[in-house]
Parts: sequence; C-alpha cells; structure tokens
Amino acid sequence: MKFLVSKDTFLDHLQRAAAVSPKSTSQEVLKYVKVTASPDGLTFLGNNNEVAFLSRLTEDDGPLEVMAPGEALLNERVIRLCRELADESIEVSLEDGQLRIQGDGNSWQLQTQDTAEFPSLKQIESDPVIVGGGGLAKAITRTVFACDVQSTRYALGGVLFELKGDFLHLAATDSRRLSHHVLRVQVKQGVKDTDLIADQTVVPALALRNALALCSADEVEIRQDASAIQFSSAGGTLWCRLVEGRFPAFRDVIPNDYEMCVRAVAGPLARAIRQAKVVDQKESTGSDFHIEDGVIHIDQVGQDIGKSKIHLPVETHKMPDSVHGDGEGGGTLIANKPSMLVRIEGAYILDLCKTLDATALIEWTCMGSNMAQKFECDGTTYVVMPLSQE
Repeated sequence: MKFLVSKDTFLDHLQRAAAVSPKSTSQEVLKYVKVTASPDGLTFLGNNNEVAFLSRLTEDDGPLEVMAPGEALLNERVIRLCRELADESIEVSLEDGQLRIQGDGNSWQLQTQDTAEFPSLKQIESDPVIVGGGGLAKAITRTVFACDVQSTRYALGGVLFELKGDFLHLAATDSRRLSHHVLRVQVKQGVKDTDLIADQTVVPALALRNALALCSADEVEIRQDASAIQFSSAGGTLWCRLVEGRFPAFRDVIPNDYEMCVRAVAGPLARAIRQAKVVDQKESTGSDFHIEDGVIHIDQVGQDIGKSKIHLPVETHKMPDSVHGDGEGGGTLIANKPSMLVRIEGAYILDLCKTLDATALIEWTCMGSNMAQKFECDGTTYVVMPLSQE
C-alpha cells in the first residue's frame, strides 16, 4: 500500500472514523482505524462492535494519488503526527508490516497490527428511507441534545425514530424536557411504515452525532434490520446497534391547549437568558420568567452572588394550526391571560436556541405556571417542565 494525499483531508477522514474507536478495550485492534487504498480512493473504517463508521475519500475531495493498493491499521499516533506536520501533502505506505509516513522532509515508522483481525463493516440491505442530508442534520441537532446518556433507562440515551407516511419523527427526552422534530422523507410505495422503520427504533446519541458527518451529501439513505440501523451517503456509512428498552409515549406530554402565547427571536432570547445567568450558582434553582404586557422579565438570584433582572420585549399573538406540515403541532387558545410567572431552568432554553439561527422565531405557549411549557420553531417542538417556585 502506498499513496500521496492532502494532509488536511486525510486527517479529517481519519478523525471521523476514529471517533467511534474505543479509548479502553480488551480488543486492542479496535483502537485502530482500517485504511484501504484502491484505484477508487481511500476508505477509513472505525469499529467498536456497537458502532461502525466508514468514511470515503476520493480525488473529488482533494489531491490524492494511489501508487499501490492495499490496507493498513492506523492508530491515534498518526492523528497526533498529522496535526504537527506543516506540509500540505503526506505519503503513507506499508512496507514489511511497518507503517511509514513521510512529510516535512522527515519520515516515521510505526508498528501496526494485522488487518485480518479487524472486524468488517456489516451491511443492511433492506429498502431505504431517503432523506435530505441537510434536513437530517437539522433533525439530529435539534433532538440529540435532549438525550440522557447517563440514565439507567437505556431508551433515554438515544433518539426515537418513527415513520408515519412521508414524515419521519425524531424525539428525545431526559424526563425533564423533550425535543421532537419532523421532516419529510421519500419511501418506497406500498411498503408498510414499520417494515422500513420499526416501532420503538431508538438510535444511540453518540452514533447520531457521528452520523452528522454524512449529512453534507444531498441524500442520506436509512435502512434497518431487527437489531441495527444504517445511515449511508456518498461520503460513507454508519452502522450501529439499536438501544434496548421502550421509549416513553412522548406525545402524551406535549400540550395542545394554552393560555398565553408569545413570539421571541432566538438570538435576543438566548442573550437575555445568558445575561440573567451571570449571577447563577453552580447548582441552579432556575430562572423566573414573568410574561406581561409584551415583555419577558427574567429574574435570577444567586445566593452569596447577587441577582439580575433582564427585560426582553416580545410579541403576543395567536398560534398557527401546525408548525410541522403534517398536522401535528400548534394548539388551541382556551384563555388569554394578561400575565404569567413560570420558573424554568434557563439552560434548557439555551440548549434549543443553540440549534437555531439567531433570527429564528420561537413560539412559546404557556398553560399555567405549573404546566409543561412548549416552544415551537421550524418543525421542532420542545417541551420543558417548570420548576417549583417554592
């Protein structure tokens, strides 16, 4: 094996595959990335037996010349080395079982392992659900942050995928807040939804964060079998085992009625919350949001620190019927309260704002100070449980 490649492009693809490699494992070979060189380009495969990621590099991605096909295992030392090189290109070769790297006029020889010991990428051959790469990236970004990866309820450590006709629903919750996003997809006609995406399909949060690297492509294909799911695009493939356990009935906690609705711009709302939280203490007790006369007043108190009072002008208005385009979302105005006081963990609202454009409009509907608060924007429904005001 021998090839000459752009250092930055090579490093980028190597890091994508290495992101799934375990830091600690009894199988030392899993700490490596399998690099295969062929006339078509390079592939980089990382695999921890629960999640596998294959990244493809071709001449379209940057300068690449394959002088001799072959394969080799590369570990994190190669990543560290590439970060220290100044040359735009590097040469990588395998000679007599030794990995050789040349760059900056210098050379390095590194020990490696037998590629035959590295597990191959499993492939799922079922009918795909086809989704736009940008749409899938948005859906993942707007839900995965709400997972609880530390929970003993394993299903809370992933994102639920649910197919309903031409719409794919993603939902995640840590039991204190819930994020739900809907996007349109392409499916094979005449095939049952559950034959494409089974009920209770929960994808691990870590795997989905790695899947974002595939979403720069125009289309991503999603396939599933009894125990795993696969995401494929022109840039590569991610395969992972599904999370065990039942995901809660998330629609049951999304309020349909409301007594007050305000419209806030994501950027100014996030800034106001950050300003209020300057006096927040490490163990936050939440922020008081007092909505009255077209203004959100945010009060924060930090014991032995101080207090803040921030004012943000907003618009009150009637809620549209749906924010998803599939008939879900929206709500019914059953009262028109002039004011409302609710205590919420401001960091939860910030988490949503981080996934939005600064100019995005957020619809905040309230149904009582002790009821779930609903935030909707561009296909996303976000529900946050309030804190006690005692």
